[in-house]
Amino acid sequence: MNFGDILQQLRKDRKLKQEYIAKQVGVKKNTISNYENNVSKPHYEQLVKLCNLFKVEPNYLMQNDITIKTLQITPEDQYIINHYKSLT
Repeated sequence: MNFGDILQQLRKDRKLKQEYIAKQVGVKKNTISNYENNVSKPHYEQLVKLCNLFKVEPNYLMQNDITIKTLQITPEDQYIINHYKSLT
């Protein structure tokens, strides 16, 4: 499950409406809808408010949406790095 699915499930389990969540978080109803439909993700401040509202940790809400990007080094970058390392 991704962030939107988890948020929607939490909301439905607690029988809350999107309007209520939006008011508690300080956003519009369509913003909550966008979160639940994975159109957008909350900013840090809204994420904290959501976590406080549902009494969950941020990593619970974001568990499958956190990705680690690997560093991509281009051949030009590698050349510069190698040249830099050879300097005295």
